Amino acid sequence: MLLLRVDIFLRSGSLSYIYGGRMESHSSSNSNHHTIGIDIGSASVRACCNANGEKKVVQKPISIYPCKENRKYITQSSTEIFECIHELLELIEVDVTADSIAVTATCSMVVMEKVSRPNGVFLKSYSVQAGDCEYNTPQDIIMWMDNRPEKESEDLTNSLPQETLGKLGGKVIPEMGLPKAKWLSDNTTSNLVCFELYDWFSYLFLVGGYDKDHLVPYIDSTGAGWPSPKDFQEAMDGSIKGWSREFLKQIGIRSTLEIGSSGFNINERGLPPVGTPLGYVAPGIGLKSLSEKTLVCHGCIDCYSGSLSTIGISSDEQLGAVLTAVAGTSTCFLLSTNKVDIKPIPGIWGPFSQLTALPISVYEFGQPATGKLYERLFAQYSSVLPHTDPSRCFEIAEQQTAELEKTYKLPIHCIIRNYFWYIDAFGNRSPYNDFTMGESIIDGHNASSLLPSIFDTANLVSFAIRYNLIQEFLCFQTKHILDIFSDADPLDVSRIHCMGSQASNTRFVKLLSFICNACVVAASPQDQDAKYNVASGASHIAALGLNLHASSSSYTQAWKSCVPTPSSATAITYHSSDILPGSNTALSSLRNVLLAKFEVYKDMARAQRRYRALVAAP
Repeated sequence: MLLLRVDIFLRSGSLSYIYGGRMESHSSSNSNHHTIGIDIGSASVRACCNANGEKKVVQKPISIYPCKENRKYITQSSTEIFECIHELLELIEVDVTADSIAVTATCSMVVMEKVSRPNGVFLKSYSVQAGDCEYNTPQDIIMWMDNRPEKESEDLTNSLPQETLGKLGGKVIPEMGLPKAKWLSDNTTSNLVCFELYDWFSYLFLVGGYDKDHLVPYIDSTGAGWPSPKDFQEAMDGSIKGWSREFLKQIGIRSTLEIGSSGFNINERGLPPVGTPLGYVAPGIGLKSLSEKTLVCHGCIDCYSGSLSTIGISSDEQLGAVLTAVAGTSTCFLLSTNKVDIKPIPGIWGPFSQLTALPISVYEFGQPATGKLYERLFAQYSSVLPHTDPSRCFEIAEQQTAELEKTYKLPIHCIIRNYFWYIDAFGNRSPYNDFTMGESIIDGHNASSLLPSIFDTANLVSFAIRYNLIQEFLCFQTKHILDIFSDADPLDVSRIHCMGSQASNTRFVKLLSFICNACVVAASPQDQDAKYNVASGASHIAALGLNLHASSSSYTQAWKSCVPTPSSATAITYHSSDILPGSNTALSSLRNVLLAKFEVYKDMARAQRRYRALVAAP
């Protein structure tokens, strides 16, 4: 349970002190420990300090560098991010150094070049920017949204073993790390070492960071020390960490391109579970919040960190499956289950069992643009919206919707029944793994008396119609994916845990519950810890590693003592009947309309794929 007090929001330049709060301790063995979690998002870095149950989160923006001349290239700078982490850790005022630290990050990839010097072998930043783009900082990160490896994605789709391809949804896509590594192998000749973004910064803490010449000591990941709870020889989600060298050779990645690892102190083969102790912070890191006694623990990709509390539930879950939706700018879904005989499902990533050492497997899928659809909507209607603040724009959308329902004495989705909008505006990740997918619209203006066209961007009623059509689409796509699960390998998903900024949209979570016929547990808008749950999750990973290293606890015991379950005190539970309480006639009409529109949604998806096939070049 999380009991929080919201403090003053202080700004110091671009640095922000976010909040302080108190977390109820789950184990006396952890109550006096000080852990730090680092969350590296696409556009900002957050650091969560969890000291004696008191949490503080600080954040700072980081830059994204899209190349104007070649929009497929999108890069970042690891030195810039490491400097940002230093600033955040200096901002956290602590009396003692941290006992442990863990890093989570996007599924971007750091590229370093191996170089020899008289005093040893080192790594230096390798430029991955387009040749005609110039920046002030070394561009050594290929971002997850970088789409340069289109050809390599297609080649890997055609050459990977079916067992491997099945766990990637049946298709390799450019946002994955594996085709990016293949692109580097095919288009460069330098001696390269590639790291998962989260793993690179764990590595930096272990080796002491950059020297004055911006070089980093190179240590081969041969494995020679502490045991890892379990070993695997494959990566998750098409990422790069976890594959054997034999596998990389089989798919044509040259021997002079290595996959680096922070696991050089452990008996590691493949991908260690989250929380695995990796070693201690190296001397000379230059931070008062860290010392040579600070344990570095194995992190993960950020979406998993944000879902740790619900992933752990499924190890004890009698029904066998828990779905978590981390819904922000995009939405990442994680379905964890304790079922043993499960198989890959077309369009879905997984099942993966190497994330933790718990007796569970995880499927992962998502929608590349969800909250971003609202951002675009607000920009399109900026001429009639009196505010640019997104929260005020949402208020206006809700007010207009309420006025329409009052005028017509019908639920909004019955009022706009003749409007249809399929909105894969940024391609489709699940269930099609097809980034050629786009939008299609059937305007209901002519079929709906007195209602405006949704192409009228100077009309607030039109704005409200589009707002509710976005909600329909997001819920339909979630139901579509869950139906695929149900058809392929029956998993009883009766509960959805919704996190992120969209969890505070009451209308959306009620509609999600109604359309998916499932209970939705959503974080309260006042729950600041839920808002920053990825950074908070990273601090729990640090606590997990500390517990594993300091005690004889099993992984399961350590998990239960360090990773809190979802807060029942601050969460709000919605049931499918909550959408229109006390109105059975309207409820039946609404259900019929939405079931019919769901069939239209699926038909619109099939139609555009069929149209592209009809006009494809012979």
